[in-house]
Amino acid sequence: MLSLKKANKQWCNNSKTSVLALILATMYCERCGTQLPDEAAFCFSCSKPTSNAPKQIPAATPQRHTSKTPWVILAVLLACVIIGLAVRLTTDKPKAPAEVISLPAPVLQRPPLPMPPVPFYHDKKLFSGSIAVNAHSMYWVTFTLTPSMQKIRVTGHFQTYGGRQNDIQAVICSDEDFINFRNGHQAQVVYDSGKTTVGDINTTIPDGGGKYVLAFNNSFSMLSGKTVNGEVTLGYEILGQP
Repeated sequence: MLSLKKANKQWCNNSKTSVLALILATMYCERCGTQLPDEAAFCFSCSKPTSNAPKQIPAATPQRHTSKTPWVILAVLLACVIIGLAVRLTTDKPKAPAEVISLPAPVLQRPPLPMPPVPFYHDKKLFSGSIAVNAHSMYWVTFTLTPSMQKIRVTGHFQTYGGRQNDIQAVICSDEDFINFRNGHQAQVVYDSGKTTVGDINTTIPDGGGKYVLAFNNSFSMLSGKTVNGEVTLGYEILGQP
């Protein structure tokens, strides 16, 4: 009995506590004022959410994972450009002019010019002393000239003795013309003294060589021989041959 009474008493106490909690826990709608139980999430009249209504959790914004690779590449390129500009500015600085050493101009030694050939003079005696020329005859001397001989000249002096007029004829001509002269024909001579007692010879002979004759002619005298005293010289020049 005691236990039953005790249990009823405890239930009454619990019921009072629940009613008191319900009275104290009663809330009202903030919009329309309707009395609502403490656990109500919405107003029964206007459907306004109460403080017990589940709160909406905002959806999480997806985070974009930005790749850092382009920025790294850009930074590397920028660094390369800066380094290149720095190197160029360093190398483009005006350098100090190099010291110029003036060297004397080389003296060009020209090869010696060939010396022109020097002419050398030569002479040869064609007649010297005394010779006898019989009547109606001739005395001659033949001499040969070479092409290398230049400025050929025959010079000399002679004097004739004998006969009534003491005369003789001196002639210089080529050997072919001398043949005509000996035979009494017309001949081309380079020197002709004519009939003379004293004579001087100073005549030139053309260059080119050949054979020439110096003759003393007494063929016009039929009886008297003649004596000729004197000296006749052949002179010439040869280039480069002393």
